[in-house]
Amino acid sequence: MTERRVPQANFFATKGDLLPGLARIDAGRKLKYVPYLDPGPEPASYRSLLDVPDLGVARTGDHMTGHSYLVLDAAAPVPVRAVLQKGGKVQHMIDLDRLPDAVILRTGGAFAEAALISGNVGPVGERDGSLELYRAFSSELLRGFAKVKAYKVGPEAARRLDEGWRLVTISIRSPVEYDLRR
Repeated sequence: MTERRVPQANFFATKGDLLPGLARIDAGRKLKYVPYLDPGPEPASYRSLLDVPDLGVARTGDHMTGHSYLVLDAAAPVPVRAVLQKGGKVQHMIDLDRLPDAVILRTGGAFAEAALISGNVGPVGERDGSLELYRAFSSELLRGFAKVKAYKVGPEAARRLDEGWRLVTISIRSPVEYDLRR
């Protein structure tokens, strides 16, 4: 059996870049957005990312530890399991093995005075339903973005790049040589 390559899209976007695509997605599909990191025993969810107060703001300077959401059908269950940690503490994690078709979205966004942290969207696993959701979701979210090297860049993010902002691909602590440049 041959392995499928799981697609993903890396991007840079401001809140203004994300709003049109999210509005199109909300109008076309009934989805929910579940914060992926540290979900607790009963994960919160949003009907729309437009309801997230700090959308477009990167709370950390690292693209892997910022805002991350599972995107899935509004009626789909979100399986959570409790994992006992050393010292007796319990951490709750979303069980990806039992998760219905879904996409993981890391929104990235503005950090500090003059930096944008990269975002990313990709399917959860290789199931056909997750791949279909990824294709539909990412094409709407990133419509109108320009390709700059291996990244899709929203119009406002492109202006920031031209104004000298850092477009950080990994972490704000990474050398600027790793930043996206034209």
